[in-house]
Amino acid sequence: MPIVAVTKDNYQKVVEENNERILLEFWASWCGPCRMFATTLESLSADGADFLIGKINIDEEKQLSEKFNISSVPTLVLMEKGKEMKRATGVASKEAILQMVNGET
Repeated sequence: MPIVAVTKDNYQKVVEENNERILLEFWASWCGPCRMFATTLESLSADGADFLIGKINIDEEKQLSEKFNISSVPTLVLMEKGKEMKRATGVASKEAILQMVNGET
């Protein structure tokens, strides 16, 4: 599945009205680890991940970062049927992300 930029304008449709698993990454353009982590998420998407990856820029989407109480980036939030299931902060390996999404951690 492709990576989607999530904004306050499309959040309800992309996240709350979606019945699939969605991995949200909260990031910032000034964040070095976020830039490095982007390649991991792009690789997951290119490999045909069976979940949607959504990216939320905390500087542009302050309302969403406040809604999720984001205090550091990168932060991953796994959503399912509009509800938060898991959360992880910091850079993670591709394998760790798959474990998180597939309920193995």
